[in-house]
Amino acid sequence: MSPDHPSSAKILSRRASQPRTYLVPEGQRTIRPPSGTISWIPRMFQLPDRIILQHSGLDAFFFLRDIRTLLTIFTSLSVVVIPCLVPLNLLGGNDAAGGTRGLDRYSWANIGLDHTAFYWTHLAMALLVIVFICYTIYVELLFFVHVRNFYLASPAHRRLEAANTILVTDIPEGDLPVLEDVYGRSIEISLLCRRRSKSEKSSSPQ
Repeated sequence: MSPDHPSSAKILSRRASQPRTYLVPEGQRTIRPPSGTISWIPRMFQLPDRIILQHSGLDAFFFLRDIRTLLTIFTSLSVVVIPCLVPLNLLGGNDAAGGTRGLDRYSWANIGLDHTAFYWTHLAMALLVIVFICYTIYVELLFFVHVRNFYLASPAHRRLEAANTILVTDIPEGDLPVLEDVYGRSIEISLLCRRRSKSEKSSSPQ
């Protein structure tokens, strides 16, 4: 097959994972991700928030935001915690007495009774992890509330039909004028979906 013509497997893969890069009108297309296995990770951090919100919506934006947050949390903690705790655990001395073997030498099970002061480092790291994760979640929640309110109040979102449509179910008999009094003239189109009785269904033409 010519290299200028993509194989059917690649076309199916693009249809499944990248449909918005070429199956939608040109003005609504998203930026095509790189073709590498892990090259999408740097691109995820480089994409501006405005482009993701404009092309993919609020749900996709916060999905990517969650991935970014998790990568930030685990990468930062790994860089700080592992270099501090693994050397202390190796120096714990329990392996010299034959108490631990294998991967247990890298855990706090290797800390002997003559090195119990090392446990204070474990406590400090545990407190650091808890405070860092709680602070990150708090900041992300504030960011979520701010972006959500800004997005829902934006003119581009308010023009969508989904933002101007409500579904009211289980309306009691005779209470439809009450809804008209509540919403007034702001209702442009009102569609009523009634549930037919069994007799009405049987008498309807097939």
